[in-house]
Amino acid sequence: MSLFSTISASLDCPRCHLPVDAVVHVQLGYAAERVRLAVGDVYPGLAGAGGPLSGNLDADGWCVCPECDADFFCRVEIRRDRISGLEPDRTRFPLGPDATLHRRLFCPREGRFRDMEVRLFAGHASPVRQLQPGDTYLADEFPAVDTTLRALGVCGDERQLHMVELLVRLRSGRIADVEPAAAPETGRIFL
Repeated sequence: MSLFSTISASLDCPRCHLPVDAVVHVQLGYAAERVRLAVGDVYPGLAGAGGPLSGNLDADGWCVCPECDADFFCRVEIRRDRISGLEPDRTRFPLGPDATLHRRLFCPREGRFRDMEVRLFAGHASPVRQLQPGDTYLADEFPAVDTTLRALGVCGDERQLHMVELLVRLRSGRIADVEPAAAPETGRIFL
């Protein structure tokens, strides 16, 4: 069974945008038991190891916001064996979407149109909302603005599911269009 150390830190939740006292779970180095840490602490199992985990490194963390109950990934910065910084990783999709949408879209991996579950992560909602084209999404944050959000499309069959990066276009807070993020020949495909 894996053990995770935790790091307590104040940060802004990328999902609800509120400042929160977060507990970030990190699995790094040797941990015989779960350790509770804070920014500035020496990360156990690294100091004096002399190996690739010794000294300076960046690690991944995962957190659930205590305000909106949505998850997100974090970057943990370790310098001279100490936790020197922690921030949300806005380049990674969280594990749990806040809304889903079902559309027939082109799948770059299969080279054909497929029914996809589009997973949206930009806001926060509990429970997960099931949306339709034209429904409002983040209307409070983008009331009169046209914007584009990244999303994941899940397609395939029971034997093999895969994910495709998508773009969701909002017009005045309403879902207007969904398409693959890149041309089919260069589409970024997640396995």
